[in-house]
Amino acid sequence: IVNALSDLQQALVLFPEDADVYYQRGMIYYQIHNYRKVKQDFCKALDYGVTPAAYLFYMLGQACMDLGDYTDSIQAFEEVIKIDSKHRDAYCNIGSAYRELGDGVKAIEFFVKSHGLHRQGLGAQQEGSEHIAWSSFVPHFQASPAPASLLTICAGAAVHLQSAFRHDGAGQRLLPGRHQLPSHGGVQQGTGVL
Repeated sequence: IVNALSDLQQALVLFPEDADVYYQRGMIYYQIHNYRKVKQDFCKALDYGVTPAAYLFYMLGQACMDLGDYTDSIQAFEEVIKIDSKHRDAYCNIGSAYRELGDGVKAIEFFVKSHGLHRQGLGAQQEGSEHIAWSSFVPHFQASPAPASLLTICAGAAVHLQSAFRHDGAGQRLLPGRHQLPSHGGVQQGTGVL
């Protein structure tokens, strides 16, 4: 990896506006979890004309999530959806980002969209691949008093998706990727907090 980074740095000295070199270097930084550099290099690659692809924006969104740059992650995942409108993990990650920003209503909107795509895909593929931990947003829902219909939708989504959780060895619910969320439950009626 060190040699590859060195070679790419030399290539950037010779070709400072080569989008593919920035993209390749960003991929290496992603592998070694240097997300600040991933974000910088992927943005440069896009600025210099690399062909936009869903996976590039998805990885950029993941890097931004890992950095705590939730607004930028939302923008990146929205680009994924423009390219691939059925990318359920992008919808789920947008929901996670909104949850982190404290916008429970928007979070639920995107979790529900992701759930709809997940349910559509169950007929075409085995349920064993990636599962989404839907109730993970429940304790973080922070909108002011939520309408009863919204509470019903959220409670229903959590109930219907009990079997679609992916767990780590300790029983913690996980979202696709590396984002671990606490396990909670229950509804506090009238507070807007689930």
